[in-house]
Amino acid sequence: MENKQYLTARKNNRYHSRKILPNGDTIKQLLARSKYLLFKTSHKRAQKQKIRPQILYKTYPDLNKAYNLATKLNYIYEK
Repeated sequence: MENKQYLTARKNNRYHSRKILPNGDTIKQLLARSKYLLFKTSHKRAQKQKIRPQILYKTYPDLNKAYNLATKLNYIYEK
């Protein structure tokens, strides 16, 4: 979606302003940088990795549900 907006703005000779999230990422950067974050359990994350999931889950609540289900399934599998 962001790429489409950028191309449309460029085609019309306008400036495309991207939405900047509280941690300084754009939506596109947030998704790209959160890719491997979802493979880790929350207690294995570094301190500075704890802000990004909060923003990610607020922006995409379905990812939060999926992450919680996967974590519960992993817990069952380990037991």
